[in-house]
Amino acid sequence: MNNHIKSLGKLQLIRGLGKPMLLTTTMRKRVRELDAPENTGVIAVLRRQHVFVVTHDISFRKPQEPITKKTKKGIVFPAIPFPEIKGAISASPGNTVHRYLITLLRKRAIRVKKDDATLLIGV
Repeated sequence: MNNHIKSLGKLQLIRGLGKPMLLTTTMRKRVRELDAPENTGVIAVLRRQHVFVVTHDISFRKPQEPITKKTKKGIVFPAIPFPEIKGAISASPGNTVHRYLITLLRKRAIRVKKDDATLLIGV
C-alpha cells in the first residue's frame, strides 16, 4: 500500500482532526506563494513528497514542541514532528494560507467549522 494512502487512513482516525485532503502540486505552489517567509515550517512541509491539509478543533492534542522560535532576525514558525505518522512533520499556516485552504476544503464539500484551524502535514 502506498505511504500516502496509509497516512491518509491514519489521519482519519485521529481525534480532533477533520477530513484530510492531499494537496496537488498547483495547490502547494500557491501555498508557498501566499505564506510568509518566516513560516519556515510550511516551507519544510512543502518539501515533503506528500502534503495533507487537515482542520482541527480544540479537542486535538496540544503541540508536543514549541511552534515558535526566537532568532536574531525575529520569530520564526518551524515545522514540528507529527508523531502519529512515523517521520511526518507539521506546520501551521498563516492567516492568508489558512483562508485559501479553507476555500479549497469547502469546494470539495469537506465540512469546516467556524473555529477550526488548519494544519499542513508532510509525509
